[in-house]
Amino acid sequence: MFYHTKDKVKKYNIIIIPERGSQTKKISFSSLWIKGVACFVCLISIVILTSIYVFSNQYQTLSQDSTTLKKTSEYIKNLEKENKLQEEQLQDYKVYQDSINGRIEELNELEKDIKDKLDKSDFFKDSKTLSDMTFRDTQPTMLVNMSQQQNDRLSIEVIDGKIKSLTQINIKLDQVLDKEKYIPSFIPARGRITSYFGIRSNPFNGKGEENHSGIDIANAFGTKIHATAKGKVSYAEYRRGFGNAVYLDHGNGFTSLYGHAAKLLVEPGEIVEKGQVIALMGSTGRSTGIHVHFELRKDEIPIDPIRIFE
Repeated sequence: MFYHTKDKVKKYNIIIIPERGSQTKKISFSSLWIKGVACFVCLISIVILTSIYVFSNQYQTLSQDSTTLKKTSEYIKNLEKENKLQEEQLQDYKVYQDSINGRIEELNELEKDIKDKLDKSDFFKDSKTLSDMTFRDTQPTMLVNMSQQQNDRLSIEVIDGKIKSLTQINIKLDQVLDKEKYIPSFIPARGRITSYFGIRSNPFNGKGEENHSGIDIANAFGTKIHATAKGKVSYAEYRRGFGNAVYLDHGNGFTSLYGHAAKLLVEPGEIVEKGQVIALMGSTGRSTGIHVHFELRKDEIPIDPIRIFE
């Protein structure tokens, strides 16, 4: 039981009564002690409640920070994925650019090769049919958007188509130029044409007319005489009337004759190239002066060289 005494300082006693006659026990508490304990308990309660409040706020803050950190981490991962994707796209674009540049270089080489051949050709020298064909109108811009993959593929297809087309043209041009080598296409020597193809006055006495089966080109003694086409030397010898003469067989029925030479530079059976020097100009045989008599024949029938070359 509790009771208090009438001392100056109030005390509170707790009497403990055991069972069956055992001695009772008394525990005394002063009012100050009780107040102190009460204050201590209150203080502890305040500390605990304050700690709980602070911890709760910190927990909410940490929870928010954790959520923010998680979102930031996901954002960084997404950025890394995007960067990796862009790196792959850049690499693909570099491969595409290298492929485009390689194709353009190949195309330019083809175009240059064709133009060089056309410039060297006697038949296509003035022709614009092939020489005007350029790649500039179809050349794609180098600033291609990476998202335009379909356009990229289309550009490559366009270039590949152009390469294929020019390659076929180049092959056919080679075939034409190879045949052209065997077709006479120019006057065999520098000089002045003194007598044309056809009917002319007799150059020796001026009396009457005769048929001239070629053209005469006059120049200085020793002027170079060139083969007007690739061919095989049928003969290279002195022939009555023509003097020292070279006769070339160009195939396909075309033959050419070069007469009155001072010196012959080829042998029978020899293959000569177009433009090769085959003799030097002179005045051998039935001749009125230093010149070369040039004949062009098709199936052994003389034809006018000037008309053919024009």
